[in-house]
Amino acid sequence: MDLIPIDRPSKIFVLLLLALAPISFLSAQDKAGTSPAKTQASHEETKPPIVVATDTVVTRDVHYTDKTDEKLRTLDIYAPKGAKGAPVFVFIHGGGWSKRDKDEVGSQPKLFNSAGTIVVSVNYRLVPGVRHPENVQDIAAAIAWISKNISKSGGDPNKIVLMGHSAGSHLAALVATDGRFLAAHGLRRNQLKGVVTLDGSAFDIPDRIKNGSEQVVENCRKAFGEREDAQIDGSPVKHVEGPVPLPPFLLVYLKDGSLNHSQSRRFSELVERAGGKAKLVHITDGKSHQALCDHLGTDSDQTGPLLIEFVKDVTR
Repeated sequence: MDLIPIDRPSKIFVLLLLALAPISFLSAQDKAGTSPAKTQASHEETKPPIVVATDTVVTRDVHYTDKTDEKLRTLDIYAPKGAKGAPVFVFIHGGGWSKRDKDEVGSQPKLFNSAGTIVVSVNYRLVPGVRHPENVQDIAAAIAWISKNISKSGGDPNKIVLMGHSAGSHLAALVATDGRFLAAHGLRRNQLKGVVTLDGSAFDIPDRIKNGSEQVVENCRKAFGEREDAQIDGSPVKHVEGPVPLPPFLLVYLKDGSLNHSQSRRFSELVERAGGKAKLVHITDGKSHQALCDHLGTDSDQTGPLLIEFVKDVTR
């Protein structure tokens, strides 16, 4: 084979190309190898688009405490235009007490506004900045603000319904059972007209730590600490009994035999034993834990109509 002579500048250029080729190849391999994982992680953290009805009036980033420099203690209001005496549906996002925010309300504004119900989506302080009971104190403060001010947006303060997803289910159930938090604002737990828990499994924190996955255990320890007395204090199952009646509960879960199922079932049994009402509903549409919440009000959703029916029933 004949060799083609190369002058010095060209020779340097070729050597640089040869030197960089493996790096480029490895970079391409790295992109090819990691992009699915990155795509999956990005997909899991992607917020659903916020969808509103044509006549929705949106009021964003309302401070529900005097800490006006903290966006984590704000709420958004989605109200049908001209609403008067409307039921109020309060959404508490999930995220292991440590992430996500009120922008994950998705299509709930359109779903509920179209049925004449106001939606309020609430932020609260997150782990590790705080731990129990500060986040549930935030939820109680938000409810107190809503009770005092929602009439300005056309809502009825006597028709408030809570819904929490995942860790938000824990906060909704705890503020509705442990009367100390609402009592700090002059409210009682039976002033809530209803509570929805959406695939929750944190009704009994010590049991969750004992039987949960590694990630579940880590989330609980960060949110409640290592002391069992604090974990018990943060467990809604420990506060069901009391002199003040409970609001009715709708407990939605996805998988039979899961921790979410067993804890929801036990909590519903305790509520009924205490003289309250609890309905346990199994959703079998094949959605993931996060998609169950993200897809509320979309065309593929089976859960939304159940929520509309529940709100109408408890606020009539």
